[in-house]
Amino acid sequence: MGDRGFCSYAHLALLKLKGVCGVFRIHQEIKVEFLAPGDPASEGATACKGRLPRWLHRLGVMDQLVEWIKRKKAPKSMTADEYAKLPGRLVVRQLRYLVGRPGFRTKEVTLVTTLLDAELYPLLALAELCRQRWQAEQHLRELKTTLYMDLLM
Repeated sequence: MGDRGFCSYAHLALLKLKGVCGVFRIHQEIKVEFLAPGDPASEGATACKGRLPRWLHRLGVMDQLVEWIKRKKAPKSMTADEYAKLPGRLVVRQLRYLVGRPGFRTKEVTLVTTLLDAELYPLLALAELCRQRWQAEQHLRELKTTLYMDLLM
């Protein structure tokens, strides 16, 4: 489970190559639409800066498989050789759930994961994982404040 700053093709592909699964909140620049099967737009169900991954399969109302396509240019965090070793395509699962808790600014959360099996990894279990991660972040912030570490720069 990671921060949305790590929700990129390169990060997910690197994890996959190492045999590790990832669950990330989707980056704010990645717009995700959940379309019904047979919808003419389902071939381009997701847009990320003009790139359209290929829609593969609907697992639920807010749960789908798509194929992300590797960009031609390597990200700044990788060398061209490292990037060239990544696969050209990556199947990921995109899912969305409503938060619906008073006091939470966010009303809905969209996740991307390499955990493709919806029966083994149901949406609610992944939502709970995300909530637990957020709680850990809050506890760390509270600890830093208590120890006056929040003033360090």
